[in-house]
Amino acid sequence: MSATSRVTLRQIAEKTGYHFTTVSLALRDHHSIAPGTRKLISETAARMGYRPDPALSALVAYRHSTKKRLFSSTLAWVCANEKDYHWKEVPLFCEYYAGACEQAEKLGHKLEPFDLNTPGMTPRRAQQILESRGITGLLIAPFRRAGGTIRLEWGKFCAVTFGYTLRSPKLHIVSNNHFRMMLELLSQVKKRGYRRPGLVLLQNSTERVENKWIAAFLSKQFLEEREYPIPPLLLKKWSSRAFDRWREQSTPDILVTGSRQLPQLMPHLSRKGIRVPEDLGVVDYNLSAEDNLLAGMKQDGEAVGRTAVSVLSRLLHNNERGALESDQIHTLIDGYWHEGPSILPEAPRSRS
Repeated sequence: MSATSRVTLRQIAEKTGYHFTTVSLALRDHHSIAPGTRKLISETAARMGYRPDPALSALVAYRHSTKKRLFSSTLAWVCANEKDYHWKEVPLFCEYYAGACEQAEKLGHKLEPFDLNTPGMTPRRAQQILESRGITGLLIAPFRRAGGTIRLEWGKFCAVTFGYTLRSPKLHIVSNNHFRMMLELLSQVKKRGYRRPGLVLLQNSTERVENKWIAAFLSKQFLEEREYPIPPLLLKKWSSRAFDRWREQSTPDILVTGSRQLPQLMPHLSRKGIRVPEDLGVVDYNLSAEDNLLAGMKQDGEAVGRTAVSVLSRLLHNNERGALESDQIHTLIDGYWHEGPSILPEAPRSRS
């Protein structure tokens, strides 16, 4: 065989004695081929110097993309509802689900919720149900709090998780780009002449995103070398007394917060006679698509959902199953600025 000739699947099939379709599946590590056979074919291909043909792979991908999609499999939206919590109560998670359903249908899949906290459900029972239904693709919905774990035989599943609330197992992640969203929000605030932004947030809110909100806020303050930066107010739960004390000491000219996480904040400002935005600006770092009462950053939740299904579909196509030891991929979707009535075009102080 000449040094320039490319080793083909048929040549490997002839060498190993297997049909070339078996060789093709084995080299893609497909579960339908016995592990011993996959190993034998892979080792033979390596000795023969086999390399996939990139042009042929591109052609196959093109034909696959232009072919009419037919239903191929069910994907599971794996969630963990609680007595006083359901993922459908969170508008952003509903956007994730809507985008995921749209992309799943486009790619020939069907997406169905699968609640790990259904009465009587155990890890073993969940495994049995998923296997009996032939479900191998899992989308892990966000948990209520950071540190979630799921015990399954992960070698039998391809899986992608939303955000950072899943601690174990380690999976590929699709998420909003929280860090860049905070930086963009602060840039918008600065353009309008506000100079003393104060961050108010719940501890659970920042832990859910691996502290990216607060990290971006603090880094922006440090890099701009503010002489007297305002320390963020980090609350375990809402406290009117703690907020009033912090505001009196810090004198922010605009609040940066998550209004859905702290619904008590705006009514409290109204009770104190503080006019928004005349006396104090307010911007939200975490608006959902339906939020229009405040200015701030909106997350493109449906784009996150669509992307998560695309990533999962690729894993299924390549038969990339199991939890990760390394090479974790983070796919981040940027948000966008939403103009709202809670911020002035020009901060009062800049007019003087």
